Amino acid sequence: MKTFFLCIINLLWIVSSYSQPRFSRQYIRFYLKKMYSVDTISPQCIYQIDRHVYTSADSLQLDSSLHSLLFGKVYSIEYSHPDVTKYPNGLVILRTVGSQSRKEIEKLFSIGKSKFVDRYSGPAEVLPNAKDPSLIIDDYDEYRPWRSKALINRISVNDISAIKIWNIPVNYLDLHEENRKNGCVQIWIKKGRNIYTPR
Repeated sequence: MKTFFLCIINLLWIVSSYSQPRFSRQYIRFYLKKMYSVDTISPQCIYQIDRHVYTSADSLQLDSSLHSLLFGKVYSIEYSHPDVTKYPNGLVILRTVGSQSRKEIEKLFSIGKSKFVDRYSGPAEVLPNAKDPSLIIDDYDEYRPWRSKALINRISVNDISAIKIWNIPVNYLDLHEENRKNGCVQIWIKKGRNIYTPR
């Protein structure tokens, strides 16, 4: 599941709905159809939002919880097909920023930092064979590759609310800068933390 796809599908949802988008079961069906070609979701499907589980008996609570979610704070939507032994009607899992454990954040942050290996001599330099991934802070793309390494090295694990590392499919690369071919590292910063000011 890719945060990038969430952005693309959110735009499609806005265009198709002609109104302010909100999370709903209808939106999730729309998303899963675009992402996984899932044509139908059983009305008895189980939904899990972080650690909260909702069954068909919790319909009103589920709708209320989905409606309160902010698009920029949901970083993955996963679908598990029906399994007779575990969830016979399917399972939808939404994970939000802030739901990752510190151990998970530390591990992913270490992996993410190790991916920034390019050396730039100045802001104007463009590396034809760049190896660094693209860096996204919250929902803001850092389109200056020469600045990304310095910025991620300035971040402390204590600043991080959530982190995601993924690869962009080849057919989307033409929409983004050269570094996107090396994948993306997205970091959500805790409220009140300023990572742009040197410490």
